[in-house]
Amino acid sequence: MSSSTPFFKAFGPLLFGRPARGALRKVGRLNSLQGLYELFGHLIPEARLAASPTGRNSRERVFTPQVTFWAFVAQILSPGSSCREIVRRVEVWRRETAAAGESLSGSTSAYCQARARLDPAALELIAGHLSWSLERNVLKAERWLAGRAVKIVDGTGISMPDTPANQALWPQPSGQKPGCGFPQLKLVGLFSLSSGALLESASGNLHVHESLLFRQLWDKLEKGDVLLADRGFCSYAALVGLQQRGVDSVMRLHQKRPADFRAGRALGPDDRLIVWQKPVKRPEAWSVEEFAALPATLTLRMIRLRVAVPGFRTREVVLVTTLLDAQAYPATALRELYEESAEEAEGSFHGGGSKG
Repeated sequence: MSSSTPFFKAFGPLLFGRPARGALRKVGRLNSLQGLYELFGHLIPEARLAASPTGRNSRERVFTPQVTFWAFVAQILSPGSSCREIVRRVEVWRRETAAAGESLSGSTSAYCQARARLDPAALELIAGHLSWSLERNVLKAERWLAGRAVKIVDGTGISMPDTPANQALWPQPSGQKPGCGFPQLKLVGLFSLSSGALLESASGNLHVHESLLFRQLWDKLEKGDVLLADRGFCSYAALVGLQQRGVDSVMRLHQKRPADFRAGRALGPDDRLIVWQKPVKRPEAWSVEEFAALPATLTLRMIRLRVAVPGFRTREVVLVTTLLDAQAYPATALRELYEESAEEAEGSFHGGGSKG
């Protein structure tokens, strides 16, 4: 389970939060695995779930990779459902389809072992196929201003099962005594605002800075994209590096950066054109050569907005962006873009990152 809550809705219980929950619960109530397959089976490349000619998925079993996959999907779509309940659904499905063979014993052992046999590489390919298929089907009219695609980067932490292997790969926080904590995985994801799909992700342990994971996702961005990010990812180097790739950014100002609305040139109320100087300290994610190649200055817009959430005090948020044209990209549109993707609860992002 998540050990820290991100600012954006991307890493929430469901992509982009509560509105989709009713629909998801409706799908989750489909007791028939056959019904679930008929609804969504055409979206999954069946070749990825075929039995292997050799190896652990080559034997003829009740829980083939395809049956196991759809049983696992049914379990995920029914929060709180037990493995025993899913085994019962598989037994019902076998009776409905007149599947030959012995009946299931009701034990969850075979199902749990079958889940462990699912090929992680095949599941990753299926996930990639689904997410990019969703992205390709987004209409230009559904995109942001001037038909631009908006991508969101967000990070979170996840508690892993407490095993020696996990402790070695994803150690627990050093402040916790051995045996009193859980291994922690750090995760950074890239999402599409239009489709809500998780497009790519990068993971590491507590000792890997989020900016390093963030840079692993840059190749997945396309020229003309607009990247929306919270303050943990806001740095001089990131803003310049993305701009050089043809990607504009809208980021919340890092907490260590001053927000002086007396500086620069006014473009409108709470909207200023400012110039940042290249920092002296090199970010961890950048090599000496890469950092030396960055320009000495960077021109940005700085925009202030006030977020009012019922039951919480009004917060002031400052954005910086490489979208400098106030006519093509009005401050109101940039404020709405950020608010659309920001979590409603106050202070929910864990904030990390370092000024750079």
